[in-house]
Amino acid sequence: MGEGARRAGEGYYVRNYLCQYLKDFKNFGEYFYARRYLHKFSKNFKIFQNMCCQCFSHFHHPSANILRKLNVGWAFSPTKISAFTLAEVLITLGIIGVVAAMTLPSVILNYQKNVTVTQLKKAYTTISQAFMMAQSNYGDMSGWDYVGFDLDSSEVSGTLNNFANKYLIPYIKKVESCPSGTSGRTKCAYEIYNRDGSVRMSQNQGSSNDYRFIMNDGMVVQLAYNNDSGANDSGEVHFGDILFIRVDINGKKRPNMMGRDVFDIVLDPNATKVSMLGLNDRAQIAGHQTRENLLNNSMRGCNSNNASQGRTYCGALIQYDGWQIKDDYPW
Repeated sequence: MGEGARRAGEGYYVRNYLCQYLKDFKNFGEYFYARRYLHKFSKNFKIFQNMCCQCFSHFHHPSANILRKLNVGWAFSPTKISAFTLAEVLITLGIIGVVAAMTLPSVILNYQKNVTVTQLKKAYTTISQAFMMAQSNYGDMSGWDYVGFDLDSSEVSGTLNNFANKYLIPYIKKVESCPSGTSGRTKCAYEIYNRDGSVRMSQNQGSSNDYRFIMNDGMVVQLAYNNDSGANDSGEVHFGDILFIRVDINGKKRPNMMGRDVFDIVLDPNATKVSMLGLNDRAQIAGHQTRENLLNNSMRGCNSNNASQGRTYCGALIQYDGWQIKDDYPW
């Protein structure tokens, strides 16, 4: 006997037995017992389901009607399928789309701000720890080989390179160095922008008076002596005094913009640690260490549109606010 004939015979036998048994139902317990018992006779559970449907369609026992309504175990009416209509699906998708359009920009913005704060704090900590390790070898920062505010541009390269190679580079994990006044600096050079999109620093600007390097996480660091506040009697700008440390927390990736991914740290000869520019000792003396000044100082405040010095206090504002970017931060 073939497999098909054998299954057909089995189906006929079990179906007749099941229909006869269901006519004598007294309660649901007997039905469930029958279902478990008869399942042993059928190797194909699908055959058993179909037989139950056929039996229920041929007699009108009260238990059968109840079971049809309860739909216990499986669908007794294979022609009746519950589903969403196309209109309901489209309406639901439309609602989801509207909610996503309203909330997604805010979610993305908050994520970007959180990433910025995390990377800035990491950069600040890495540089701070490097200088702390240097202090263990060379003593307190106040006794290091700083230069006074009396260097001209021809003297900057050598002294800056010496300072970086002595106090910082040995304690930093880097993948590339671009010393001041050397060729091949294109690996570390690119444009920095203001908030309005204008170029803050051209690709080759500072090539003779800054030291740049790329850390192993991709951050780009630029060291430069202060040249903001004075010139000699002949009008020649002199360098020296405090050391600016400009950090691009995501390297050459855009936006390369002050206050977004580029921030200023400072090392002051009179200090015992590095600080975000605006929270250093000299800024405190000038009365800049208030939130109002960090945000709205006309020259360096995070809201400032000054083309050369604006937004250099943004990093200090983030640190002042407990390493977070608040709602009034000019993103």
